[in-house]
Amino acid sequence: MTALLEHQLRDFLAELLDVLESGLALVRCEFALSDAPLRTRGWIDILARDRHGLWVIIELKRATSTSREALHEVAKYAELLQRDKQVAPGRIRALIVSTDWRELLVPVSNMARDWNHDLRDYELQVHDDRTLSAERVALLPSSPEQYVTPVHGIYLYATLQDPMPLSLRVSSGVASGS
Repeated sequence: MTALLEHQLRDFLAELLDVLESGLALVRCEFALSDAPLRTRGWIDILARDRHGLWVIIELKRATSTSREALHEVAKYAELLQRDKQVAPGRIRALIVSTDWRELLVPVSNMARDWNHDLRDYELQVHDDRTLSAERVALLPSSPEQYVTPVHGIYLYATLQDPMPLSLRVSSGVASGS
């Protein structure tokens, strides 16, 4: 059953959206978006609404070779959906659903930390008995390592009242006064 083509898997998943999240309602598969002034277009794999009425972009990937496209597509579709439907960014969520997370985990973890939309991730399993299951992917935490970059601006003041800082430039560990 795992030999389904992506469009077959998309149609199968569209019938069973509750496997991802309870309360998802299908709006349309292959929802077309375009913006003539920007000369761009795209098709959301599955567009749904959640139980709170938020728009949910579902981007499906079933192969490692195409998984790298997922972040580009989700970012593009969120922007186009905002423009097409005049939707505030906080009213759009995105789900990346894949059967293989080897190429997705690191970049999706990074994007999810900095993106202004709710981004969730699911690993999809297709079973021989024609059922689906999905498990939320645990994103990587931020790197705990904190380090000083090679160049920093440091401002020193002679007194608390002195408005004119003495600046000190630190470059590659060598300090020079200026």
